[in-house]
Amino acid sequence: MPGKIMNPDSKIVGELAAAGCSNSEIADILGCSEKMIGSRRFAAILAKNRAEVRKHLRQVQIEAALGGSVMMMIWLGRQLLGQTSENDISVDSDPEQLIVVLDEKQKKKDEMIEGDMVPVNEMVTPP
Repeated sequence: MPGKIMNPDSKIVGELAAAGCSNSEIADILGCSEKMIGSRRFAAILAKNRAEVRKHLRQVQIEAALGGSVMMMIWLGRQLLGQTSENDISVDSDPEQLIVVLDEKQKKKDEMIEGDMVPVNEMVTPP
């Protein structure tokens, strides 16, 4: 490997961070150590540029939701507003608790079906 760059330009480091590069990727691109990129010297520019990217991405997502993207509305509702649907089940749920929840949902479905069904002998046939 050619000689390491000892003094990377902070502007370029910031641009690479804004492009989504990790510290390791920035170091590889600039030919310096990852330790140097992770140093205090670049901490502020890395944090600022990565925050700007998250801000911009969030703005684009909100614009998509406001533009009518139902999937984005649902996703943002869950992420930003803590909304859930009754079908949301946590992956780390207790298996016994999960069975109880699923049993209750099935009972509700069965009750709805039974309530809507009419015995065959009471059915009215069209004229």
